Amino acid sequence: MSGIKLSAKHGVNPSMSRCIICGGAGNEIILFGRLPGDAEAPRLGPVTSLEPCEKCRKQYLDEGVLLVEMDGTPRDENPTGRIAVLKNEAFNRIFNVPLPPKKIAMIPVEVSDRLGLFHHADNGTLDE
Repeated sequence: MSGIKLSAKHGVNPSMSRCIICGGAGNEIILFGRLPGDAEAPRLGPVTSLEPCEKCRKQYLDEGVLLVEMDGTPRDENPTGRIAVLKNEAFNRIFNVPLPPKKIAMIPVEVSDRLGLFHHADNGTLDE
């Protein structure tokens, strides 16, 4: 395992992860270290976790389940960036399985398409 390369100007060059739901500050600190050109890390970095921030967890997952659309093969799945929150009752009715322990479920693109969660316009973008 290699160590982090420290930035001469910014040290470990920290950044906050982004919340998967609101895009605000997440729950993780990212240590970028030395970036190309010894640039300073952005205040808010990328989404690094499926776990939402505390505010979104309380607002959406107290009574709902976060669905994260995934694409790829079972061994190499990647989030598509599309998410939805279903009320607990709707999740139970649709999927007929117990609620996920952390109230986060990953679903394949085919399932979200079948459920009609994301409607696509003719140009390939999501309808507003």
